[in-house]
Amino acid sequence: MDSGGVASTAELVAAGATRSRITRAADAGHLRRVARGLYGVDWSGSLELELAGRFGTISHTTAAHVHGFDLLGAPGLQVTSPHRRRSPPPQVRVHRRALSDADRVHAGDLEVTAAMRTLLDCARTLPLLDSVVLVDSALRSRAVASAELTATASGLMGRGAARPRQAAQLADGRSESALETITRMLFRHHGLTPQLQVPIYDLAGFIGRVDFLFEAAALVVEADGYASHASAEAFQSDRRRQNALLCAGFRVVRFSWQDVTGRPDYVIATVQHLLSSAG
Repeated sequence: MDSGGVASTAELVAAGATRSRITRAADAGHLRRVARGLYGVDWSGSLELELAGRFGTISHTTAAHVHGFDLLGAPGLQVTSPHRRRSPPPQVRVHRRALSDADRVHAGDLEVTAAMRTLLDCARTLPLLDSVVLVDSALRSRAVASAELTATASGLMGRGAARPRQAAQLADGRSESALETITRMLFRHHGLTPQLQVPIYDLAGFIGRVDFLFEAAALVVEADGYASHASAEAFQSDRRRQNALLCAGFRVVRFSWQDVTGRPDYVIATVQHLLSSAG
């Protein structure tokens, strides 16, 4: 415990602490009671994961967070275990099922569900948009292959099995961010089917790869997250790129996270207007 972690009363006693000393340390705030008979020091997000791991294999959105996949909501603390262990604290949700050896991997000291198992578990429980954002990021990072995911999802049975199949069918690893995925799904909902990640050239050579292209209308749509455009160099590069696209005969419209998630009707109305006014 000197370096931080979660330990049971029995482990602290075995390390030389008396029960009265443990109680005094907890009362003084040097130890934190994280569950009945469990204590943590240097409380942090990593210790929350260690706590959850006491009750099973880190799984679902918590495992997705460990794998680095995109989530639209908080990861929470979820684990999977075939057996009922000691009663978990209220913040830890336990899913009862058996996991094969192939379903489990180690991330440092944590046992977590493997990428494929994580995606399938999440897709059974999350809203469709959240699932597609998650799966897109897994495909983009090459944690799983699209064909393998589709085949595995197709073989699922039981309650909620259709949801991973739908997420796998809609996923596209070409989306480079959660914002691009949300924008693509918004377009799909309104029957709009642009090309994705299209390289554009002019007589001088390569201009850039655009997020969405409505080729017949020569309309480029960019979904701009702040982080990738925050530096002065990125800002200047974006302006030169947009000028080159305009000179090459393309109209360019840009939408932010706030536009796509907070004003989707505005986004669709703008794109539909530009498509209908194409000469």
